[in-house]
Amino acid sequence: MIGTNDINVLETPNLSVVDDRFKDLISIILNDEDVDMRAVNILIQMLNAGDIFVEYVDSAYVVEVKQFALFSFPRLYPVLKLFKNIKSILIRDVSLGFRELSDLLREHNFSELKTLDLHVNSIGPDGIEVLSNCSNLSGLENLVLSYNSIENGGVEALLKSQYLRNLKSLNLAANQIDANTIARLVNNEILLGVEDLDIANSYIFDDGIDAIIESNCLVSLEVLSLESIKIGTDGLSKLLNWTGITKLKSLNLSYNAFGDAGAKLICACTSFLHLKTLNLKYCGFSDDAKQMILDSKNLIDVDVIL
Repeated sequence: MIGTNDINVLETPNLSVVDDRFKDLISIILNDEDVDMRAVNILIQMLNAGDIFVEYVDSAYVVEVKQFALFSFPRLYPVLKLFKNIKSILIRDVSLGFRELSDLLREHNFSELKTLDLHVNSIGPDGIEVLSNCSNLSGLENLVLSYNSIENGGVEALLKSQYLRNLKSLNLAANQIDANTIARLVNNEILLGVEDLDIANSYIFDDGIDAIIESNCLVSLEVLSLESIKIGTDGLSKLLNWTGITKLKSLNLSYNAFGDAGAKLICACTSFLHLKTLNLKYCGFSDDAKQMILDSKNLIDVDVIL
């Protein structure tokens, strides 16, 4: 690994000091006549140090910001401007707060962005307000907000957004969201095009399932994660009788206390018409119940995870 001290940020980049994995990337960037050489050298430092990882795929950039870059966000902004077309940016588990997020969205035009992954950060409800009011994110298709303490207020801000209306995938797992807010979410037009929805670790309970099965906005849904939403056999029975379940290709029901009575309900369900994956880990099944599920004729074409 080449040390960051081997590079002077004011010099014309010397490809000999670039890690071999990134030489093609730097060459592509240097083809731009108006390239900021200082920013290129900072990028080389970050790449060599593992602060950032960048791929150039199909004429667009995929950018992943690593932990150390948290302490260098002001240096990151000019670096991001080197990438004329960022289609995906991942900023995962770096304690990103709403102020840093606000600065990031202000400093860079993400009009071509398709995927924004902010898994395990600290943006909170204020961060969702910032995202929701960013017109440059109108083309965003995949949004990961899991483990960000956005709570009910953050979801409400999301639902008011004029710009986040082209989502295909939305991950809101583990954000202390209650059943009433989930009900407003699943009945909002923001979900009309969503094919993949993750609301795991929300406080939905059996009664909260009603909003899901009565929604008219989940028409595109193919992948649904309801991991650890605190439902039992009553909620499971409602879910298995939902017409929307016939369209699902993947369903995650892990960490819900169904017990052997739930196993019987699952085995009796004939609505898994397109289901390919069913996650039932840690649902309180006995060994006999697990075997009954594996032997079920209604699940013969389904990859069941126990």
